[in-house]
Amino acid sequence: MPGDGTLLGAGDRWLLLDARLDDEPGAELADRLWSLVTATTPGALDATADAVVEACGEDVSFALVDLSPAHGTSVTRGTAVVAESDGA
Repeated sequence: MPGDGTLLGAGDRWLLLDARLDDEPGAELADRLWSLVTATTPGALDATADAVVEACGEDVSFALVDLSPAHGTSVTRGTAVVAESDGA
């Protein structure tokens, strides 16, 4: 569904932040999240989720997806939902 929010995507990894944040993520936070989303180290997804909560607060909604064959996982929080359509 189209809508507002902040989307960071790199290859098989995607992070969508809730559009209802009090403030849009600044450049420093965007750079930090980009580094985490593009990291290939173990635990990068957990570190990304932790960074979002730390920066945006406990009430933040976000969806974080890793579609790579090695990981194939998603993390959601708040009202965020990840749904598959035709295998994607």
